[in-house]
Parts: sequence; C-alpha cells; structure tokens
Amino acid sequence: MPLAAVFALLAVYPHVERPGDGAHVRVSLVGAEGPEAVATRLHEAGVLDHPRLFAMYLRFIAPEARPREPELLLPNDLNPAALAVRVLEGFGEFEVRVTIPEGWNRFEIGKRLADAGACDQDLFLEATRDRALLSELGVEAESAEGYLFPDTYRFRSHSDPRTVVRRMVRTFHLKTKPLFERHADTLARYARDDGMSAHDVLTLASIVEKEAAVRDERPRIAGVFWNRLRSETFRPPRRLQADPTVTYGCIAERERAPSCRDYDGRITRAMLEDRENLYNTYRHSGLPPGPISNPGLGSIEAVLDPEEHDYLFFVAKGRGRHFFSADLKTHEKAIDRYIRGK
Repeated sequence: MPLAAVFALLAVYPHVERPGDGAHVRVSLVGAEGPEAVATRLHEAGVLDHPRLFAMYLRFIAPEARPREPELLLPNDLNPAALAVRVLEGFGEFEVRVTIPEGWNRFEIGKRLADAGACDQDLFLEATRDRALLSELGVEAESAEGYLFPDTYRFRSHSDPRTVVRRMVRTFHLKTKPLFERHADTLARYARDDGMSAHDVLTLASIVEKEAAVRDERPRIAGVFWNRLRSETFRPPRRLQADPTVTYGCIAERERAPSCRDYDGRITRAMLEDRENLYNTYRHSGLPPGPISNPGLGSIEAVLDPEEHDYLFFVAKGRGRHFFSADLKTHEKAIDRYIRGK
C-alpha cells in the first residue's frame, strides 16, 4: 500500500463520524476469524459502513488480534476508531445515555432502556413492581408507574434494574419536591375537599400528560377533568372518559379484560364498554387504579393549578389542539365538524 494511502487510512478514516441515533445493537462475533469476517458481521448488524476499509484498518493496527468477546452490544454511531477499540478490547460495560420522554409508561421505558443496553427489559418491569424496593423509595403503590421521572440519564451498561428504578424514582422526588412544597395548601385542600392524595394528583397528571399534545392546553384539560369529577350535572357522574386510560389497561392487564386480548393499539367499542378493564374510565367512576404514564412537571402543576372554566368536553381539532365545550350539544357539533367533517 502506498505511503500516502496508509497515511489517509490512519489519519482520516478512523475518525470519520458515522450518522446514527445511538441505538445499541447486539452483534455476535462467534466464528468471525480475521478482520474481514469481523468487518462483515459489523456491517451486517448495521453498525459499520465500508467493511473493506475497516478490515484493512484492523489488519494494520492489530494484525494478530482477535475479538475478546463473542457478543458485543454496540451503539450505531461509533466512528471506526472507537468501534475498533470496542471490538479489540471487548468492552463488557460502558456508559449509555438514555432520554425518557414525558408521558411514557413503564413498558415503553423498559424497552428503551433495553435497546440502549442499560438493563434487561423484563427485569426492569419486575423491579418496578418490587414491593420492598417501592417501600424503600417511599412509593405507596402497586408499581413505580408515575414515579419514573422523564429525563435524560446516564447508566452503566447492563445495570441492575433496581439501580435504574432507584435512580429514576429518586429523581422524581428531587424534581417534584419544590413543586409539591409550593402547592402545599392546594394539596391540603384537595385532601380535605376531594379526598385526593398526592398519589391521586400524580394519577390525574398522568392522564393530562397523555391527553395534552401542546403545553399551554395542560391547565385547561386538567380543568375539564376536575369539572367532571366535581360536577353535579355531568353524566355519568365522576366519569373521566379518557381514552388513554382504556389503552393503558389493555397494556398493563391485557388478560384481565376480554376486549383487550386482541389489542393492537387501536381502541374499539368493545374496549370502551368493558367493565373488566379496571382502568376504563368510561365504565368506572373516579380515578383509575394508578398512574397511566410518567408525567412531567408541567402536567403535575396543571393539576395543582388548573384553569378555571365551565368546560366538560374537548375534541381534537388538529395540530395537537382541542375544541372545548361546556355542554353536550356543543360538543356533538364539534365532533361533527372536526371528526366527521360535516
């Protein structure tokens, strides 16, 4: 190989950035003998471009080296130099960066953590229901749903799922403490007048989070739900009638409700009428058994400081916004206009 080509290979190619979203991919290197075979496996797994160049690079920097691990968990955005180090040194553990969006439930979070290589998905879900762990963290609920604070985290790869849950719940307490302290009088009033605990506030906030697509509508949507819970004329009384609660029940307790057994992400009439789904707020009054998502501070504050109005209904009108109505007749007209296109 000409010296100029060698210089280009060593000085330029190893540091060429590879576009990717940081998602982790499991790559088996069992039976991959030699740089060409290793490069082919990496290319087939989707973590490497230009396998011939990479094989030449590996052969030049470590002609006798072999992969130290039979299987690696590799992000899809490593440059060739970093990828070579991972392959040759066999990093079993490394730091991963994971962003959890507002409004995700624990099942979605578990999958993202597993995809990033942070921890095992099934063991994470088990940890979110570990009674001893929940007690340690001050969560008086059946699961950590609602308390897995949406944020960007850094974890060691293959972390103990309990460590991950601890981190997320402790972040929740840290972030929400100032908010709850600021609204201490409101919480006391909710407890006295509505029989609502801080956990109940979190449950309602988790519904607001799923219903509100734009930030400035959160307090208004929270106000609608408060009106439904408190109104003496709304029928059926104290029914939140929130679609996201129905779908969550089908995800969390699929086998319990007959209508959920073939759930494919779409709501059916049978699901809306199924009383066996305890999260179905069309058939059960008051709040569902617990949070249906992990809300951000904005939705929690919206429940603590809702917009005061007479609205009891809302319907999507496009671009994430809703049309709000105070009576059923106006609401039905809005449905005709925005949903049926009449």
